[in-house]
Amino acid sequence: MRKALIAIPIIAVAIIMSVAMSMSPDSEMEMPMEAGFEATVNIGLLLPLSGDLASHGEEEREAALLAVDDFNDYLAEKGSLWSFNAIVEDSETKPVVALEKIQGLHAKNTKIVVGPATSAALRNTMGYASANGIIMISHGSTAPSLAIADDNIFRTVPNDNNQGPAIANLMMSNGIEVLIPVWRGDTWGDGLREATANAFSEAGGVVAEGIRYNPEAPEFSASTSLLATQVQGYVDEYGKDKVGVLIVAFAEVLQFMQSASSHEVLDEVRWFGSDGSTNEQSLVEDPIGLSFALTTNFTTLQFGTTKNTTTEKVTNHIMEEFGRIPNVYAYSAYDAVWLAGLTIDAMQTDDTAIIQENIISVAENHVGAVGSTKLTEQGDLAASDYDIWTIQDEQWLIVGRT
Repeated sequence: MRKALIAIPIIAVAIIMSVAMSMSPDSEMEMPMEAGFEATVNIGLLLPLSGDLASHGEEEREAALLAVDDFNDYLAEKGSLWSFNAIVEDSETKPVVALEKIQGLHAKNTKIVVGPATSAALRNTMGYASANGIIMISHGSTAPSLAIADDNIFRTVPNDNNQGPAIANLMMSNGIEVLIPVWRGDTWGDGLREATANAFSEAGGVVAEGIRYNPEAPEFSASTSLLATQVQGYVDEYGKDKVGVLIVAFAEVLQFMQSASSHEVLDEVRWFGSDGSTNEQSLVEDPIGLSFALTTNFTTLQFGTTKNTTTEKVTNHIMEEFGRIPNVYAYSAYDAVWLAGLTIDAMQTDDTAIIQENIISVAENHVGAVGSTKLTEQGDLAASDYDIWTIQDEQWLIVGRT
């Protein structure tokens, strides 16, 4: 240390002493400060604005754009030098289109994306996203097969290893001994059917072969005819009060029920559904679909929020825009924007490798529109309470929680 001091030229010492003597506690001179992160960061909103989830998608868009505005206001109030710029894209509820839109967002220098909403679309885009350093925060994908640790995918909803047992419990608590599944033939449908069937079987119930249908089919008469045959067989053996149909569907639940209404046995048993058809507005707006849903006491589950002021803000915004209670994915889309923003702000960078490493720790201490945003080590929402929904007086209502 002494040798270092001796090595300083005399003229340099004199300059240092002169500067030091000229400064006082009241001096107006300020030491230079490190500049904060300064940028306009693109955030992609890849949402199902058309197709089978269009009614959900329009709510998700409004909630996500609200979140961008709110977060930018938050940054401005604290004097931050960066902000979000939202770029909205329509996935059309199609995996192929979702991939095209991810590629387009990447070309626009967008490496943080809220969405896509479905597990099939997420599976089809995750390879490209990983190869190009894109963070995707899905607000709707729940397939258990996509719960992977240390990847670039995060989900602000719980996966279906939680929903499956909840549906099985709901059906058994209503006296159902035979579960006949009807499900979309895709990543999400296959995963939820398996999770529900396993839980129902383990609890002592009987699981039928069921019907796996093509979600892009123009009509479902062949599927409903096969279903009617299966239902009749189990009704003859167990009685109609012991048999329940579980339909794992999106908006095509309406077309399926319209077709099912032509088979008398199908409206003699209880029908249950999942998050994908919960609060589906087309079902209550169509006379045939509504009648079938009421006759079969159609009852569904969907992940439930923990109410707080942010929840109320999003609810009121969607009510003003559409005149209805929002789907839960509006809340999870809102939170996805905030988790991305809070992580960028905490790390003062939009480097996606750093965001990927830190978003789980940031999420652990945040409370958003869904409540706690704590994530599992696989990056999925940890909370897993489910609301029970049904249709009464031509509208969807929450009638309980499990």
